[in-house]
Amino acid sequence: MILFARHPEAGRVKTRLIPALGAEGAAALHRRFVLRTLRAAGAACRTAQAELEIRFDGGSEAAMSHWLGEGRFLRKQPEGDLGRRMECAFKDSFQEGSTATIIIGSDCPELTAELLRTAFERLTTEPVVFGPTNDGGYYLIGLSQPVPELFHGISWGTDTVLPESLRALARSRLEAVLLKRLNDIDRPEDLSAWRRITEAEDTGVNRLSVIIPALNEVKSIATTLAAVREGRPHEIFLVDGAGAPGK
Repeated sequence: MILFARHPEAGRVKTRLIPALGAEGAAALHRRFVLRTLRAAGAACRTAQAELEIRFDGGSEAAMSHWLGEGRFLRKQPEGDLGRRMECAFKDSFQEGSTATIIIGSDCPELTAELLRTAFERLTTEPVVFGPTNDGGYYLIGLSQPVPELFHGISWGTDTVLPESLRALARSRLEAVLLKRLNDIDRPEDLSAWRRITEAEDTGVNRLSVIIPALNEVKSIATTLAAVREGRPHEIFLVDGAGAPGK
């Protein structure tokens, strides 16, 4: 599973939301979306026994690692339009032995681990899976084989991305599985959908965050984390109080 994410630099992420939220507010929302998507992706990967890779744009590997934590599989996106970037990601993944690869973005806060697991399951028998968005694009694309036609001649960033992609598939005599349609939070008018999501979650009785303080517990923390995950909390914060290396 490959997550496309940008380094959260104010003024360079979620730019279409800046008129409504300001540059700092748009960057803060982007950070929240990425972390939310990482939680869902991590849960799905554990079940599907898949590797999680983050392909980033902007910033540096050190900056991304500082933000998202060490131990992440990070790669910088190449130059070019979105199609070329996705084509390169799929090509690398298949060359490295993957039998099914999914690329997701971070702009759909309704994306769940269950949807991601479903995508992997469908790729065991189907060549292509799309997660459509209501604005004519897609939040997920999954392949079980290379399909380069999907990344050329597409009007990226428009409301015709998915229809054009489906037509490209038809010319290749392939069909796609379509997952649940979700809202993409890109424009000021999309923020009402985000507010509905957060209001529903904030009033949920099962919403629980777990904070685990730790000090030099690297050898035993995995057992604790596994036990906490069984309760399916909303989020887990691991706070490491260790000093500098060697201390």
